[in-house]
Amino acid sequence: MSITPLWRAWVSAFYEQTPYLHERSHRQTCHFLLLAGRWLATYHPEVSEPTEWTEVIAAEYVAYTCNEAKRGDLSPASYNKRAHFLNTPQKLSPGGIDNRLGALRSLFAQVQRRIYTVNDTPSPRLQLTWLPQEAFKTPDDVLAARRPNPKDIHEDSWFKLIWAACTLTKDILSTHSRNPQYPLAYYRAACLIWVTAARRADEIRRLSVGCVRREWAPEMRDEAGNQVEPAEELCYLRVPTNKMRGEFYVPIPSYVADAIEVWESVRPPNQEMVHDRKTHKPTKYLFQYRNDLMGERFLNGSAIPLLCKSAGVSQTDVVGRITSHRARATTATWMHKMGMAPSDIGRLLGHTDPLRSLPWYLREDKHHLGRAYRKANPLERFVAAILDTDAHAKQDPCIFYYLADGPEGRPRMCGNPHFSRCIHQMHCVECEAFINHEQAEAIEKREGALLISVPVPLPPVMVSELNEQDEAGSSTTTIRESHLPPALPSPDFHFNKKVPFRSATTTTPNLLARLASLEIQIAKKRRGKADQRSAALRALLQEQAELQAQVERQKLES
Repeated sequence: MSITPLWRAWVSAFYEQTPYLHERSHRQTCHFLLLAGRWLATYHPEVSEPTEWTEVIAAEYVAYTCNEAKRGDLSPASYNKRAHFLNTPQKLSPGGIDNRLGALRSLFAQVQRRIYTVNDTPSPRLQLTWLPQEAFKTPDDVLAARRPNPKDIHEDSWFKLIWAACTLTKDILSTHSRNPQYPLAYYRAACLIWVTAARRADEIRRLSVGCVRREWAPEMRDEAGNQVEPAEELCYLRVPTNKMRGEFYVPIPSYVADAIEVWESVRPPNQEMVHDRKTHKPTKYLFQYRNDLMGERFLNGSAIPLLCKSAGVSQTDVVGRITSHRARATTATWMHKMGMAPSDIGRLLGHTDPLRSLPWYLREDKHHLGRAYRKANPLERFVAAILDTDAHAKQDPCIFYYLADGPEGRPRMCGNPHFSRCIHQMHCVECEAFINHEQAEAIEKREGALLISVPVPLPPVMVSELNEQDEAGSSTTTIRESHLPPALPSPDFHFNKKVPFRSATTTTPNLLARLASLEIQIAKKRRGKADQRSAALRALLQEQAELQAQVERQKLES
């Protein structure tokens, strides 16, 4: 499974003659092009250069990459992990699929745009009758699976890590780190930046000496060249050029700036400047010790484990290991919870397109979601009502709930203060608290009448009974008939003179019957799965207690 010499020459020309900015990504692209060459040698040996590709062959390669390809399947025999992948086959990850297809998209985009010299022979720009960008397009389901999924750290653990970074001492460092590589000031500055600045690991590594600016200085400008607005009691951190934008400033707490300046004061002087891989300029790095730049694994392999041990937090939680990048998602989620605008959070993270990328970092608080869902409960409705402020001042009946309009479209109301507990809300039985249209229109014309909206949930007893309807066909009508409207607290609420007043303090046959019915329902609930957390059971117990208290008062009075 060797690559044809002509395809290898094309890959070599692409590597040497294509302008690029990042050596690592360019070499990775050429690696995937060599894998495509081995696939051609296996399935289409007649194809050895880009001009011989067809749309059909491109479709075959996409299907193979997405459905059949395994890790290490097209690797050379000299690859040290080839035997491992052959013994334990693993499908390509979404990122691996996109990388392989993206390499061919990049190759065909360049050969259509540039003239390459292959084997000392100039090759004209490629003219195709098909669209390589569409033919090698990564499927949508693969792109969806590859979307970034930053995982935030649990709030309690995060605050413990912040406190551990703020209180890091020499004793803690020597206790939890067998052989510290760097001085205490080095660890403190790196750890505090990680827990407060929401920076990528590479940005922390590449911070330069003098990156802290106290409060505000006239020469401080953003990436667009605009002067940074002055502020009080703030320090700024100059973030180095990253993968998306140039240098910019972000605010940091003053104690973080103090820790950085302490490290700068004890940082070994006279160290050689290191060539920055982004700006291609000699740079005097902040975290440079004995001419060595902070290692790529320092945060994940040394600093974060140190903080976890000091804080008593496991480095592995329910979503995986606590890594350097998870601090960004945690900070973004916390800032969002504290009310910071999404646009400002995007600026803090350094996103060039916050509307697109920020939702990946913001995690909705599950308790906030629960409260929002409870507020928008589909079983809860808002009922219009009249609040009579003058009657309220006199401690007379003052709240009147609107019912469905009468046959002539005239209003009807309910004056029962326990309206929210009444199972006849939707189908009024015109009990003693019923207010006909003449009385309702008079109430509307009162001077102190205010129109209000009252949230009224479906009574728990009604919800429970609806959920427990048996197969025999018990209907809501039967349920309503078995429950009487709540008793009125006083004769002042007796508006419907066609119905006799049911005293809340007198033991009537209906009251005793209701109490017996409640005992049966409660016993049925307790035999089932309902416990004290059941809203329906709590409502039944509350009503039972009220009725029993009324019976006891009647006995004492008699």
